[in-house]
Amino acid sequence: MRWGNEQRPTLLGEVNSLSEELERLVLEGQIKLPVLPVVATQVINMAANPNADLEDLSGLVHQDQSLAGHILRISNSALFSGAIPIRSLKDAINRLGFAAIREMATVITIKGQVFQSKQFGRQIECVWLHALISGTYCKLIAIQMSVESDIPFICGLLHTVGKPILFQAVSDLGESGNVDTRNEMVLMNLVDRLHSFVGKEAAKAWKLPPEVGACCKFFKDRWDAGDCRKAVAITVLASRLANWCLEGGSNLKNNILHDSTVKELGLDPEQIEHFCEEKNEVLDSVRFFH
Repeated sequence: MRWGNEQRPTLLGEVNSLSEELERLVLEGQIKLPVLPVVATQVINMAANPNADLEDLSGLVHQDQSLAGHILRISNSALFSGAIPIRSLKDAINRLGFAAIREMATVITIKGQVFQSKQFGRQIECVWLHALISGTYCKLIAIQMSVESDIPFICGLLHTVGKPILFQAVSDLGESGNVDTRNEMVLMNLVDRLHSFVGKEAAKAWKLPPEVGACCKFFKDRWDAGDCRKAVAITVLASRLANWCLEGGSNLKNNILHDSTVKELGLDPEQIEHFCEEKNEVLDSVRFFH
């Protein structure tokens, strides 16, 4: 992996041993990527398969008993359950439907395999919450735009997947004793600057839909995303709505209303206001996975 001088990650201020070592690992493609279970990648890629059906999904989930158990538990939570308890995976799939179960399976596997770190648990939890909200807003935006694909949700969920991978890499470097990982300002700056490169490599290694890799790689320059530009624009807008959802503030909301992605996607201010009004529902929908 190589980048030009204009793309080369830099720090605001000092360059210490951590930045030098982490950048070297990224440049040389030596960042250790989590291994996703085969079931997880197959479930995620169902979003790009118009011929996939409930029977296919059920067969996949049944291959992973831990995943099936998590889905049953969440299906019986207050958000999803009805008057009659769900007692089998078949019941859950029949009641909640293909899209909802696939989303659950995707979220559960990604959280368990990627968004984990003992040393940087607090930072990764913040990234995970933002990812969940971004994915949910991607889905809402796609519905408003009559985009039938379920890929936008996955794009929103994984557009910053490079961050937890980098946090784990930093944790590993700290354990080696060769670098100092205690400077949080330097750390957060590095993760923010490098995550797109790591994210696109992860999406490639996991054989995810091309839109997912594009949302990782081109999040900050969607004009270069080619055929995936719409997916990236949806993800950018969703990410900014997630920021507002978590931080609030009239200035941030006003910035979103005038964001270039709104015009690019053919949305109007009333639709953005509607997304903002959905804040409580969005937070309720993600809290079972946080």
